[in-house]
Amino acid sequence: AVLAGRRGFSQVESFDTSAYRVSIGGEVKDFDPAQHVKRLDPTGIGRASQFAIGAAHLALDDAGIVPGDFDPTRSGVSMGTTSGEPNQIERFNDALVEGQLERIGPEFMSLYPCNLIAGYVASELDFAGVNMMIPAACAAGTYAVSHALDTLRAGQADVMLAGGSDAFSRITYTGFARLLAIAPEVCQPFDKNRKGMIPGEGAGMVVLEPLERALARGATVYAEVAGFGLSCDAHHMTGGHPDARGAVAAMRNALADSDTAPEQVSYISAHGTGTRSNDLHETTAVKHVFGAAAHQVPISSVKSMLGHTMGAASAIETAVCALA
Repeated sequence: AVLAGRRGFSQVESFDTSAYRVSIGGEVKDFDPAQHVKRLDPTGIGRASQFAIGAAHLALDDAGIVPGDFDPTRSGVSMGTTSGEPNQIERFNDALVEGQLERIGPEFMSLYPCNLIAGYVASELDFAGVNMMIPAACAAGTYAVSHALDTLRAGQADVMLAGGSDAFSRITYTGFARLLAIAPEVCQPFDKNRKGMIPGEGAGMVVLEPLERALARGATVYAEVAGFGLSCDAHHMTGGHPDARGAVAAMRNALADSDTAPEQVSYISAHGTGTRSNDLHETTAVKHVFGAAAHQVPISSVKSMLGHTMGAASAIETAVCALA
């Protein structure tokens, strides 16, 4: 669908949007967790955990790895998310408004905390090694990949599952709608007629392992994670620095860590939400880092088709870049 340029947007079905100015979302349709969650009880975990497990199984299948091929204690999970399992908060909030909430039961602690997503993936696959959840919002997926790379570099694991997962959320949708940041029909990153982002959901997972191990077992190698860069410009709670210092530092750190010159970059996968603020900041950052080459290097965003999948966004984009 991405290669064909097909958009996955439709009327939101998971909750009533009649009170909102917008009603379009990127929901995953006809998802049956029982087809993906094999070892655990799919009814006993949240939707984001179900997505993550489904993506993990698909990633391992594509990598030609059967759980048990690796030492469980040296098989790790590194995950990112924005909201964890927000549907649980929504459920309790609804009960409170309706006057039916007498107590928060123990099931809340087995469904809501975001670290459970990575824990459930590990439990499903019997991965008993490093286990990390990084709730770093939109950048969470690439933070997870970066952490997985660090773990492998340090010799703490033989194989790492890395990615991000988020479920469609009324909380998130309401927040962006109140910010007037949701587009009425389509997401148009870097387009002069852009009208905003479109919330979505999903999961993306990749399998990382040392190159020599991958080659020894005859794995299909899609890409090498050459390096990464992390930063925070700390300018404002909801807005980046006007000179895009955070994005500039992250890209420069990634180039330095991977020993890559700007002119060697042949494609930039942008965050590309389709909001004026983001498009301006990303364009500013690319021009700072790439100089004159900024006008030659291709840059685009798959959010025009997938919407903003929150903590899964950059993980899905990592897979897109690997395939590209």
